[in-house]
Amino acid sequence: MNNELKNERSDRLAAAERLTGPDLISPVRALRPGGGVGIRKAYCKTAASTGATIVCYLDTDGTGEEITVTCTLIQATNLNACFPSLADGTMMPVWKDGDTWRSLWWFMGYEECGEGA
Repeated sequence: MNNELKNERSDRLAAAERLTGPDLISPVRALRPGGGVGIRKAYCKTAASTGATIVCYLDTDGTGEEITVTCTLIQATNLNACFPSLADGTMMPVWKDGDTWRSLWWFMGYEECGEGA
């Protein structure tokens, strides 16, 4: 890869890190203005359980403000049966939609196969 291409790629990556609100497009959804706080980091307080929400610490693991994050589940009803899996301390990007914190990730349900399957 030549230097010009490397520099162009670096410039695009640096610009992407600064995007918020209507300018940010995730691989799975476009974010629209509304809550207006941009993308933040949330750290899971515990491992995923039943339901589509999980309690997280905002911005700092273990000491940040506690928030409840609502997750989009596909072919599942419980976070503990989805991929990617969430463990205590897992960081995920979140955004605020009105009064609701939402994960930027989508979670896909799965079934474990028995031995020999």
